[in-house]
Amino acid sequence: MTKVVYAEESLLDCLRTLTDKSPTAVGLIIGQSLHSKDYVIHLARTPEERDKLIESPTSIQALTFKTVKDIHESVIADHAKHVTRMLPGGFCILGVFICSSTSIFGDALLEPTLKKMLICMKKIQLNEPFSLSKNESEKLMFHYNPADKKYLCKTLDVTNAMSSTFKQVDWKFQNIYTKWCQISSKFDMNWPAIGGRTSLHLKTQLKNFLSEVNNLLEPAIILINDKYMDPNNILEVVYTSKAAEKLKSGNDLQSLTASIFAPLKESSTNDDMVIVDCDVKLNIMGVLRSQVFLGSKVTFEEAVAAVKQDIARSLSARMELHWDSLIEEEYGSPEEKQTIHEPPRRVSVSLPNSYICFNDYIFPGEGAPEVISTFKELLDIEISEDNVNEEFEVHGDPSELYGRPDVNASTNSDDILSSTLPTGFLIAAISFAVLLIGIAIALHIQRNSAPGKKIS
Repeated sequence: MTKVVYAEESLLDCLRTLTDKSPTAVGLIIGQSLHSKDYVIHLARTPEERDKLIESPTSIQALTFKTVKDIHESVIADHAKHVTRMLPGGFCILGVFICSSTSIFGDALLEPTLKKMLICMKKIQLNEPFSLSKNESEKLMFHYNPADKKYLCKTLDVTNAMSSTFKQVDWKFQNIYTKWCQISSKFDMNWPAIGGRTSLHLKTQLKNFLSEVNNLLEPAIILINDKYMDPNNILEVVYTSKAAEKLKSGNDLQSLTASIFAPLKESSTNDDMVIVDCDVKLNIMGVLRSQVFLGSKVTFEEAVAAVKQDIARSLSARMELHWDSLIEEEYGSPEEKQTIHEPPRRVSVSLPNSYICFNDYIFPGEGAPEVISTFKELLDIEISEDNVNEEFEVHGDPSELYGRPDVNASTNSDDILSSTLPTGFLIAAISFAVLLIGIAIALHIQRNSAPGKKIS
């Protein structure tokens, strides 16, 4: 059966302008994969390499290639990694597009290069928990010829990519999927103290934390508009009849809320206690805000997976950006009992002429100008400050976060956003949020005076 791909009609005009300044262009296909159909909402041209951008920071241009053979899969993979961080849950990179005056299919010498590009896309997807399309083994390769204005798309099974062959795809440009539902939620965290040694890198500790969060989310139960449904039921039945009529009548955005419930821990006994040799402990607390955008025909199971993916992806993105920004791992001088790290916070960016919002992450001191630059560089999208919601998540006051106004903490210039997981395990708007001034995540690294600690 031939795979069907629907793409927004406006994207065809974008393709026609991509090769105005260079003979060959390449980029990422962004959209949703649902019910064996792909829905494309954006084509992001691959930007110039980072080292070239540093030489000319005021002139961000797309990477130019003379021929398709000049394209290296590592450039595409790096672009895909950064773009994936900016996508809300439910969205992914569906494949790669190439604009050139010569056909890319049927060339035996070029075929391995095309396959390697798509393999990179799949690897990124497999590393993400709760992906809607993790079980999808196919990725798209789209070609547009500016000379004759013709296009052709094929799909490749990347499970055994090098031995697989490209198959024809029915790609359709049309005004589709303009009816979306937005699911909003909050993920509160007051993560139990993690004991360790100062010799253990902060990056390693944060990776362990991310793994624990994913393990917590896996069995979590999610209610949408306070309803739990059969996994195969269409989410649209959650809407009230009035809201459903509104949704069917035009391009209105339907807003829903998700409540997240994680399982209670089993009662601990003395046998469960372990002696941990540590001289430092790590506390993680705050509130992470989530929003996903899905088509109205999505199933309840897909909606739940999208919410979990958004939380995991957002938390992972800001932690990665944080540890990459650290010049060296410092826990402070021996006199400093506490150090607060504040990773970048999430900002919501509405796409032009769309209800859908993508994301960016900004450090303290950054704002809309940096977001505008990032969207132009990585997504090839022109936005204005009006598109940027900097208050989507707000930094919290450290003294308020810990409920102690006399905290003498050293605040690191590399910041961490707030997410709180109470040991209670209701992970939706809980009373702790009242203590926060805004929404943020904080890492609290505190030296212990004692050499060891019991953790149950």
